[in-house]
Amino acid sequence: KYKETDLLILFKDDYFAKKNEERKQNKVEAKLRAKQEQEAKQKLEEDAEMK
Repeated sequence: KYKETDLLILFKDDYFAKKNEERKQNKVEAKLRAKQEQEAKQKLEEDAEMK
């Protein structure tokens, strides 16, 4: 403890492993978001064609 605060200290390898996991997760989420936006856009276009 340092001044009543717990400090999270990661070894270099752990830090880089954690960062890589975060990057992978962000990539997956970005792909999902892009796919959902594309599907929503396509649905709007189809609805517009029906009218």
